Amino acid sequence: MTIIEKIFCGNFSPIEKTPDSKEYIELNKQFNDLYKQLESELNEKQWETLENLLDINGAIDALMGAFRFEQGFKTGMRLRTECEE
Repeated sequence: MTIIEKIFCGNFSPIEKTPDSKEYIELNKQFNDLYKQLESELNEKQWETLENLLDINGAIDALMGAFRFEQGFKTGMRLRTECEE
């Protein structure tokens, strides 16, 4: 199946993959440990504020990820076009 067919059929989604590097795994562990620590230390209002902050940060991260993907794709297409000249 070609990449175009995979995209069309919904079988290709690069955003579902996560890095398997030691650095990513360690940072993810640190984040989860701190999250659990804050969960036990913050009162209800503080916890709600933190959750709102993390939701907004997640939305920003998603927008930036889509933007970077688009820019990278466009750059790749420009390089391909330039190489054919």
